[in-house]
This record gives sequence, structure tokens and C-alpha cells, in this order.
Amino acid sequence: MGPQLLLDTSHLMKHVDALGESIHAHANAHPVAQRERVVVDFVRRQCTEIINLGVALGCAAFCMGIVLGAYLLLERL
Repeated sequence: MGPQLLLDTSHLMKHVDALGESIHAHANAHPVAQRERVVVDFVRRQCTEIINLGVALGCAAFCMGIVLGAYLLLERL
């Protein structure tokens, strides 16, 4: 089981992926498909940005923990 984000988008992404596959299968079937494709691409990009932000914040917290730990160890000497 992977890490849980504050905003769990897995259920939403299932619907977005299904909509994306439907648009891809019937790309020229309806003129509304272009607007739906824009929405699908936007949601996918935003989900990727949320994950990237979570990874960056996790790395920053880890580095701050190492620096704080080293500082506290050096302070005791």
C-alpha cells in the first residue's frame, strides 16, 4: 500500500482515465470531445503536480530532520 496523500485522488482518477480512454476511442465522434479532452489533460497534470509537491515536501522534511539531528548532536558535545 502506497503513501496516502491529504487529497486522495485515486477514485477521481479512475473516472478521468475512463473518460480519457473513451475520448481516445471516439476521438472524432463528437465536437464536445475536444473540451472534455482539455478537462482530462488538466486533471491529470494537476494530479501529477500534487504528487510532485508531496515528494518535494517529504524530501525537505527529511533533510531538515537530518540537519536538526546533527545540530542537536553537535550541541551536546
